[in-house]
Amino acid sequence: RQRSDGGDVAKSEYNCALGLAPVLAKHPGLEELGINGGVYELGTPTLPALRKLRILANHSSKNTRDLAGARLPALVELEVHGDADEAHPPVAADYVKWFASERMPALRTLEFSINEEELYLEACRALLASKLLTQLTHLTLEFIDNAIADLILETPGPLRHLKKLKLGTLQRGDVTASRLTRLKKALPKLARS
Repeated sequence: RQRSDGGDVAKSEYNCALGLAPVLAKHPGLEELGINGGVYELGTPTLPALRKLRILANHSSKNTRDLAGARLPALVELEVHGDADEAHPPVAADYVKWFASERMPALRTLEFSINEEELYLEACRALLASKLLTQLTHLTLEFIDNAIADLILETPGPLRHLKKLKLGTLQRGDVTASRLTRLKKALPKLARS
């Protein structure tokens, strides 16, 4: 069953700046959770029924590590987009830890982007070398530039098992035509994504 809680921002427990742990503790049966905007503190919840998590917010080093520590055994879809929190930005090691986590065994669909190019490149490097990638069937890397295209072209093999691969900005001109041709040749499913 789907529930929608947290619409009343006048309640202090629903203010993300104070942390989501108390809210999540009150609603362990959540099946879907969306976090939109601002800086959030997820904590390391255990949400046994959560199947879909969407985070469109600023990411700190702590909440990136917290995501790695969260117990989400039923999570099938995860969407993470946003900026790095300027005060406490995540580092590449935080993404290595997240992608190495085995606490999301049902995860099959990942949509991922970070607006900081260098950090995004390092996070993509960690993802492409991770065990998490092997369990995915659908992957969207929302922002692709020449550096990330080159990273994918170095070792496209780990992506070939995917049923669907979407490299979000290929049509925007962020990747040269020659790289685009090579990507489509190396990853035939990309052309159908």
